Amino acid sequence: MSLFDWFAANRQNSETQLQPQQEREIADGLWTKCKSCDALTYTKDLRNNQMVCKECGFHNRVGSRERVRQLIDEGTWTEIGQNVAPTDPLKFRDKKAYSDRLKDYQEKTSLTDAVITGTGLIDGLPIALAVMDFGFMGGSMGSVVGEKICRLVEHGTAEGLPVVVVCASGGARMQEGMLSLMQMAKISGALERHRTKKLLYIPVLTNPTTGGVTASFAMLGDLILAEPKATIGFAGRRVIEQTLREKLPDDFQTSEYLLQHGFVDAIVPRTELKKTLAQMISLHQPFHPILPELQLAPHVEKEKVYEPIASTSTNDFYK
Repeated sequence: MSLFDWFAANRQNSETQLQPQQEREIADGLWTKCKSCDALTYTKDLRNNQMVCKECGFHNRVGSRERVRQLIDEGTWTEIGQNVAPTDPLKFRDKKAYSDRLKDYQEKTSLTDAVITGTGLIDGLPIALAVMDFGFMGGSMGSVVGEKICRLVEHGTAEGLPVVVVCASGGARMQEGMLSLMQMAKISGALERHRTKKLLYIPVLTNPTTGGVTASFAMLGDLILAEPKATIGFAGRRVIEQTLREKLPDDFQTSEYLLQHGFVDAIVPRTELKKTLAQMISLHQPFHPILPELQLAPHVEKEKVYEPIASTSTNDFYK
């Protein structure tokens, strides 16, 4: 073998050895990168932890049907109002017709609109539940959202059920104009009738809860819960700063800020939400069936029962 051939053979062997090994292909969706801490988590493990990052506790956004699966006991969910569908009464059009936009989101999410409602059991306790879905037009509150939540509250009132609404919304739906804003008063009126029956209402504020939803039923709860680090507010941060001409705190419009200032009663991690709701509902439920009176010894006097005031009108206290 000539010296030239020897060098050529060695070069070929070296190039073969130095060729980079082909990287193993990873199937799409097998791993999920945390948006907060950049940690890679096996997607199956992340779903088992209710889409909460085990490294930093970041709460990834979940869809309405996944939320129902997390909260409601298996096999007990009955959907209400699934046949209520949106229309385009104003024939609204921006870059595309509103009717076409609705069809696109319906195909994308397999939802009729931005909320699903129904009844079920949570740790064996019956509730009426509404879950908003930010994936459908940003969870915007249109006529269908208002109608379905209103029907759910009225059903809860008629059946004596506590109502839980999981809020996730960018606010009112601009494509429906005033018809969207009317839903604020409509749902608030239904909740007032629910309250007069001394029934429990708990809104759960998730990221984000803003606009007309915050200005109405999201803040009318007997107990208001929120997920950690959720954005909660009415107007945008920039609009408020320009109006007040003041620099706002960095944590402004977060769950933690609202808890500190008394707008939220508790911040509950998603992994603890079902248990917390069950505890609150069980504590506020009337005893059922009615327990028989305790048989007291003859020398023990029964505690006096005071009748409630018939009217709670403010004027009655000042007569």
